[in-house]
Amino acid sequence: MRRLRIANRAARAAASAMIRATKNWLKSRLYERIGVSFNPFGVPFSLAKHLQNGRPVFLIDVGAHGGGFTRSIDRFCGVKRGLLVEAQPDRASALASLFRTDRFEVKNCAVCDRAGEIELEINEFDVTTSMLRTRREMPELGGVNVQLKTKVRCKTARLDDLVSTETFPRIDLLKLDVQGAEHLVIKGAPESLRRTNMVWTEVSFVRLYEDSSLFHEIHALLREKGFALVEFEQGFRSPTGEVLQADALFIRT
Repeated sequence: MRRLRIANRAARAAASAMIRATKNWLKSRLYERIGVSFNPFGVPFSLAKHLQNGRPVFLIDVGAHGGGFTRSIDRFCGVKRGLLVEAQPDRASALASLFRTDRFEVKNCAVCDRAGEIELEINEFDVTTSMLRTRREMPELGGVNVQLKTKVRCKTARLDDLVSTETFPRIDLLKLDVQGAEHLVIKGAPESLRRTNMVWTEVSFVRLYEDSSLFHEIHALLREKGFALVEFEQGFRSPTGEVLQADALFIRT
């Protein structure tokens, strides 16, 4: 009986592996038809089609959180040099342990338009944490736990002060996920943006944080810096289905 159970488990595992392989093969053929390399690494399709497999990039990940975005990019095309910036101290410490090679550097601060210090409110669902105060009373946030977990002191810095031309002669991809504070990052990065090719940023359609930016404001700021909007990736919705946030790709024209 035990041998039969083992054989059944092995058969199910083999069948599952075959199904995954078949799905990946079908996806790869579909991607080939539209001229894009298939990637099973979690990079959003709307971004992946603008990257090249095997061509490492200079990457800056602002709002790195658990490091998933940087890991996906590194697995897909490689990261020649990467900077991960995270405001939450515990998250930044974990990132430093995870990205130990010389290719990566981790900074624990909130990126904005000036150097200084703020009181950072960390939410229970900490991916929603922002350097701006969460508008917890909004019904649109009813589907997630944005109750206050703790408060910490946090340094702030301009991106231009964190990134040197020596370590980043160019920035192939700048990723922003700072929960409504994207406009502050942009205002503090005029020099960095001049040598940036692509910006992958979260954009909001409702002000979920005090003094946060909306999509049309980010669009205007980046157009002024010489970028064009080329892609959208669906993101966070309210309990009623309203689109509250999305990811947008801007490419230098």
